[in-house]
Amino acid sequence: MKVVGDVSKLVEEIRRRAEEDALTVLERARRAAELERERARQEAERLLREAEERARREAEVFLKRSAALSAREVRAKIFSERERILGEVLHEALERARSMPRDGRYVQVLARLLAEGVSALGGEVEVMLPLQDRSELYGRWDEVERRVRELTGMQVRLKLSDETISAFGGAVLRSPDGRKLYDATFEARAEALKEEVARMLFEGDHDG
Repeated sequence: MKVVGDVSKLVEEIRRRAEEDALTVLERARRAAELERERARQEAERLLREAEERARREAEVFLKRSAALSAREVRAKIFSERERILGEVLHEALERARSMPRDGRYVQVLARLLAEGVSALGGEVEVMLPLQDRSELYGRWDEVERRVRELTGMQVRLKLSDETISAFGGAVLRSPDGRKLYDATFEARAEALKEEVARMLFEGDHDG
């Protein structure tokens, strides 16, 4: 009987220790699981923060690009409208110039244009005029030549060419050897004026 009792106590002790060991293992497992869950939660939060930060940066870049694009579009529209208005003004000026009476005032304007050409090409040039101007100024060519001489202070010889040009007014000058031309037409002056005005109007906007 004593042996049996000892065995029973031994079995009971083994069972008790096994239960304690099992509880210890379970507790460790629970703690490990909690720790793992905490790590998983922290990792998830970290990934979420990174995703939010990346999304914020991408949104900022997109907004900046959109704002820049909008600014470029606005500037392009402003430039286009300014060029349109400038073109209309110059076209109107050319139309008025074309209808200008070929009187003493026109002779003064033409003389100034010819003086520029003479200064560029030399005192002896061939002058080509629009057909209408050639007909109306043929008898006043000595007066034109005299005015150019006064403006330049040079000895000039302006040969009135039989060749005519298509222009609203002004002239095209050609050197005696035919190798150099000077465009002194109203159209050329209007184009130069357009470029100069456009540069003054738009230069500051482009820099900004």
